[in-house]
Amino acid sequence: MTTSRGQFRSRLVAGDPDRVWPSRLRSAGEVASWHEDLSVQVPRPGGAMTALAIHNETLTVFRESAIYRCPGEGFSNTRQGTNFVALEVPGSVGAVSQEAVCKVGSLGTVFKSRKGWYLLTQGWGCQYIGAQVSDYDTETIKAITHLETLHQVRILSGSRMIVWDYSAVTDEAPA
Repeated sequence: MTTSRGQFRSRLVAGDPDRVWPSRLRSAGEVASWHEDLSVQVPRPGGAMTALAIHNETLTVFRESAIYRCPGEGFSNTRQGTNFVALEVPGSVGAVSQEAVCKVGSLGTVFKSRKGWYLLTQGWGCQYIGAQVSDYDTETIKAITHLETLHQVRILSGSRMIVWDYSAVTDEAPA
């Protein structure tokens, strides 16, 4: 059963409980196809796989309480080169679902974990940003989107919209 899916460069990517399945490299308009040799084992620590994202031009796998980055290009269609390898990101947090993960320009990737809202920074650090909305941590997230021109991330739950305005975020005053 596929739990997550996305697109990475000229590949489609799907995830199941323990593997990420990048498709063969493909051209525009070409139908995607997969081969077992291209799959990547993702370590089980961290629970079930919940989401896939592209962070720092790197395929990123979220589990319930862990994040793994898979640097590189992966094997070519003829199994040349080096395949992806899943490397754990420090932080002991993961994402609750694909619907709760969003790339936020040069800041990083925002995600909801079981511990609240976090920012996966460009330096692969997990920074807690959810203190002001922690009262809503039990709500199920339906969708999340980034509005770059407004410097906002809008998060839709079953009962409300939460808006994170990051326009005042600086290195001196992080989220």
